[in-house]
Amino acid sequence: MPTINKSSPRRPWQPERKAQERRITQSDGFYQSREWKAARLVAMQLNMEKYGVDVAMCEACMGLGVWTVANTVDHTKRRTARNKHLWVEQSNLKCMCSSCHNRKSGSEAHSKTKE
Repeated sequence: MPTINKSSPRRPWQPERKAQERRITQSDGFYQSREWKAARLVAMQLNMEKYGVDVAMCEACMGLGVWTVANTVDHTKRRTARNKHLWVEQSNLKCMCSSCHNRKSGSEAHSKTKE
């Protein structure tokens, strides 16, 4: 029985696609940096002060009137090499729960629009 060579492209006339080549990956070490950890902590503290609670609350859920504990700090504007000045800017950070963050990140990853 013949075997299919999986390393060769299925359509040799099309150029090979590089998945998310413009997107910065987590392997760049930014999320392990002191600068990010400090910015994340400040964002969580500002969120707690804003809502007057002991834990950070999801800002997306709060917009819907639902109280959900946030465990993630998200970049409002996507993190790219062109906007490094916004990476730790507090105005670009918001606290979110896992479910809202995954929904937002998934829709960004699958959107067809270019920035």
